[in-house]
Amino acid sequence: ELLARLRAAPDTAGIPVLVVTAHAPAALAERARAAGAAAVLPKPLDARAFRAALDRALAAAGPGA
Repeated sequence: ELLARLRAAPDTAGIPVLVVTAHAPAALAERARAAGAAAVLPKPLDARAFRAALDRALAAAGPGA
């Protein structure tokens, strides 16, 4: 629901969202991506994986993200 609201609002539609969760079954990850999440990362968070996902999300979002 939060991602849907962010994507619907013009001021926040382009902000990349990374989901970090302790429970990341495939169905949850798929729903999050379908709702507009740039990535779904499991806990415990791996700093390198987070940085790589963040870099990809920012590159895809383009300047000003």
